Amino acid sequence: MQAEVRIATTPVGELMTLAGPWAGMIGAWLAEVRERTGSDRTPTEYGRYAMHFARMLQERGRSLAEATPADAQTFAYAALPDRRRGGELGKTPGPSSVSVRLAALKSLYDFAQRFNLVGANPADRVKRPRLPQATPKGLAPKQILELVAVIPDTPGGLRDRAIVLTAVWTGLRREELIGLTAASIGLDDDGVPMYTARTKGGKLRYRELPRPAWDAIVAYLEADGRPLEILDDDAPIFASKVNPGEAIAGQTLYENLRRYGEAIGVDDLTIHSLRHTAAKLRRKAGASLEDV
Repeated sequence: MQAEVRIATTPVGELMTLAGPWAGMIGAWLAEVRERTGSDRTPTEYGRYAMHFARMLQERGRSLAEATPADAQTFAYAALPDRRRGGELGKTPGPSSVSVRLAALKSLYDFAQRFNLVGANPADRVKRPRLPQATPKGLAPKQILELVAVIPDTPGGLRDRAIVLTAVWTGLRREELIGLTAASIGLDDDGVPMYTARTKGGKLRYRELPRPAWDAIVAYLEADGRPLEILDDDAPIFASKVNPGEAIAGQTLYENLRRYGEAIGVDDLTIHSLRHTAAKLRRKAGASLEDV
């Protein structure tokens, strides 16, 4: 189970060393987080924050079992070493980052309480910051056409175009898109394209894949020399150009979308922006708020 969350090949492996007798529990906790969320990113992020917390406690001469609410408060609002800056301290976290750190600690200690490793959860008594109300942003139909037009007709560009169209037509999250495999899509008995995705909360969604997204995916796979019918079930649909056996990296996708967005005058275009676009299109098509 621990291999499923890549403990041995990430900084989380260091966490298990720091945690001492908690090591086995850490692995079980991260495996549960992955199973509950259906995401590789969440357990990796939670594990990274737990590792930083364990380091902070170690510097204070204490273990994870001895953490106090004051420790959780300090950690949640403190600047942390940034691996992208050679380990130098990053910027002070904003409300969203503070909330994620506290969520990671709360999840860890809730799990530890179930195994009687601690009597109380130190994150429970830390006040959560008020999160700003984000204004939903999405592209207008004209902007979608402009976006598709600026993406190059290279195999990599066809991949990104297929990602954009799939995101707009399905509203899938970034990890859900990246996680699509050859077994995730196909034609049903009536020849209708369908897709299966594990969504937030670990639920499986089986839905029709609108024809524009299906056609874009098929065109990309053909151009990439990986037609769908010859792919192994676990082969990624949206593959890395460097290693076709692996899915495109989230950071690579983010950078590509940002570049395409800038080309049409849209700042910081993300998959989340395309999810808002999908919601706007559904509302314009007459879908109810509940359906959206």
